[in-house]
Amino acid sequence: MMGLLGAIFSLRSAGFRWLAGICAVMLPAIGAGEEFKIVPFPSEVQIGDPFEVILQSTDPKFDPHQISKVESELDPDQWNLASPWAPITKDKNPPPKDQPEGIWKARLQSFETGSISLPVTHVYVRYASSPGDSPLNDDLATTSRITVAGVRKVDEKSVELAGLKPLYRFPAGWAWLWFSAAGVLAAGVLGYFLIRAWLRYREARRKIVPVEPPLPPGVWALREIERHRNSSVTAEGPVKLIDSLASDVVRVYLGRRYEFDAMDMTTYECMRALASKMPDEQFRRRVRQFLSECDLVKFSKFEPARARWMTIWDDARAIVMDTTSPSELSQVRVSGQGPMQTEVAKA
Repeated sequence: MMGLLGAIFSLRSAGFRWLAGICAVMLPAIGAGEEFKIVPFPSEVQIGDPFEVILQSTDPKFDPHQISKVESELDPDQWNLASPWAPITKDKNPPPKDQPEGIWKARLQSFETGSISLPVTHVYVRYASSPGDSPLNDDLATTSRITVAGVRKVDEKSVELAGLKPLYRFPAGWAWLWFSAAGVLAAGVLGYFLIRAWLRYREARRKIVPVEPPLPPGVWALREIERHRNSSVTAEGPVKLIDSLASDVVRVYLGRRYEFDAMDMTTYECMRALASKMPDEQFRRRVRQFLSECDLVKFSKFEPARARWMTIWDDARAIVMDTTSPSELSQVRVSGQGPMQTEVAKA
């Protein structure tokens, strides 16, 4: 067709110029859609299976490089473009032997069954004889049909799905029920004896390992103070940890002694709770000074002298001793160890 157009435009006679102009306009429109066609490969597929769509040219001398792009009008309810249109490169990816010859190809999936016409496809071409800035020619490719089979055979009357495993059929009679019941019963008996053995073991452990009753608040606090005083933390620091430990021991002691949760309170809240428990204002002032000093060291950059690392425990011990009864201190003398026993005895 392009050779014919070139011959027409080569006419120099003035009497044929009007005929050449008419042919130049009409012939591309008349030949549109007749130069290309698309064929499926394979020609029969199952629903949802991808297949190749091959673009062919009816002109054996057509140069595929003149095609700029290929687009198909796809209904999303019927088609899915698995792979877009692209030129066929026989050197890199040789096609199968039984695949039809073509110049471009794409991969489609059909969501409908039956004999279906392939979607309308546009081939945008710029012919060699056309100027470089001329618009692309939009040629409609001739479509063909493809047969898409469903999951059931055409002549099958059953409405059951194909390809599924048959339903499990229980054995005839009630034997399966008795075997299942026996298995459940055996598991229950085994679990009962295991739990019973574990409970007996736990009870025996309780008898072997006696549980030490909790120490009175004063006894516990004095032991903790002595343990921290002789620890490496008090000797080496850091000072923030020393004051934090001292504050915690005093707070736990006051909370156990006067029955309020001092560990979850601020110093101000702790003193308000202590005011209703301890009428001695001088003692409350000492406690406030002690906790405020610990808070200052914990929450600021203030660092006391190294000698204070040891004397902070003396203040904590004095707070405990002033609020511990002689009967409770006697328990420390009986059960105390080493230096703790001596310090309490001197007190």
